[in-house]
Amino acid sequence: MVQKAKVLERKEDKMKVEVVRNGSCSSNCASCKGCSAGQKKIIIDIPHDGYSDKGDVINIEVETSKVLGLSYITYIVPLFTMLLGYFLGAKVSEIMGIVGAFAGLAVPIPVLVFISKKIKNNFFDNIKTKL
Repeated sequence: MVQKAKVLERKEDKMKVEVVRNGSCSSNCASCKGCSAGQKKIIIDIPHDGYSDKGDVINIEVETSKVLGLSYITYIVPLFTMLLGYFLGAKVSEIMGIVGAFAGLAVPIPVLVFISKKIKNNFFDNIKTKL
């Protein structure tokens, strides 16, 4: 996955870059109206490539498998635990199934936050610039 980024600051071994994340409509929300997200800017630190300087617009690349893995953890795991909570609770009663679904949805959140903090730095260190 390749994104455009603007170099905001250059340090010895890191660069602070601003990445513009586009929505699925490629930020043409006037015609799409499919989402309210539009463009979102995030600022991250990535390894310095030795060439880029402050103000340069560069392409950065993240391995698609890493993005898909994080998406799986973020979306599929809570869905799975919610369904598991529902089916376990539904064995007792319908109300317990609903309570179990909410509990199953809430349980992975602290775990996901912990995992996110652990892999955040490693994820950004693996971003490479692409010429």
